[in-house]
Amino acid sequence: METEFGIKKLTKETWLQPDDAAKLFFRANPDGTISRLSGEDWIASLLVVELPEKVPEDVRRLFAVARGAMAYGCFFYPLFTLGLEHSFRVLEAALTVKCQQLGGRGKQKSWKDKLRLLVAQGAISDPEAAKWDAKREFRNLVCHPDFQQILPPAVAIGILTDCANLISLLFANHAD
Repeated sequence: METEFGIKKLTKETWLQPDDAAKLFFRANPDGTISRLSGEDWIASLLVVELPEKVPEDVRRLFAVARGAMAYGCFFYPLFTLGLEHSFRVLEAALTVKCQQLGGRGKQKSWKDKLRLLVAQGAISDPEAAKWDAKREFRNLVCHPDFQQILPPAVAIGILTDCANLISLLFANHAD
């Protein structure tokens, strides 16, 4: 398949074809054999990453877009990373919503300010705050790129899962 800038070149003929980069990944089967990851394998590993009903709908909708973009990474591989980058915006939206639920009304402009408020309010523990801060650092890296980062599926899905876990914990004690 023809490439452009080191990625799949999109044309009318190639846009629905699996990306050659996606064909480079394998999985270990229960019987001990190794097989190439299929689109079905990719979507199955993404569909298990969900947010519970206690998470506000707007946050779940944003998360669905991030996960959906990643799902189409088998057709255009950079979508794995693009979807993951969106998950960091979802994290910040979750912080904003939680701050609003606790009475913060726009005073907290930055991720750090929101995190400080939520720690002070007891909504986020110190160990959880360290994880949120690590995601903030990663978000800052991807929001100010000087090159197109491309992550392998296992790494991207692992980070997406971490994001889902942080968001789920944030709203675990919230009654709708």
